[in-house]
Amino acid sequence: MPSGRDLKIILGNLKGLFITIGAVMLAMAALSAIFGNPQVSDGFFYGAIIGISIGLALNTIYPRSMEPELRHGMVIAAIAYLIVPAISCIPFVVTQHMSPLDAFFEAISGWTGSGFSMILFPQNSDPFILLWRSVTQWIGGLGVILLMVTILIRPGTSTYMLYQS
Repeated sequence: MPSGRDLKIILGNLKGLFITIGAVMLAMAALSAIFGNPQVSDGFFYGAIIGISIGLALNTIYPRSMEPELRHGMVIAAIAYLIVPAISCIPFVVTQHMSPLDAFFEAISGWTGSGFSMILFPQNSDPFILLWRSVTQWIGGLGVILLMVTILIRPGTSTYMLYQS
């Protein structure tokens, strides 16, 4: 059973993640409003508002982030792989008119780097939706590499020795 301190550490460290995803979605909203279809930017804007609002609320409640331990990092990663796709599926729902479940699958496949798609006809999709899919897959691929380097490769293991060399 997590203690109040554990919850404080976990939520305090998630705030930056929410603000970051909100900022990325805000950049996508601005790009799609300027260079593309302003109606497409609505989905990105709604997601940005939700992400930034949650991040700022957590920042108000937990202004200082305490240093997480390995167990906190695992919980933070698990929560992130559920909440970030939930926020980033909003453009798929608003623009592509996908069901929330299909949009969530689309987003989670991007963030995990698997690349599966629920978009039936990608050639008919808005270019900024396709760019969003690419951005999530690129960042998701970097996240998998970061997870490997930070969690699975520990000093004293043979994997760490391979990484060092």
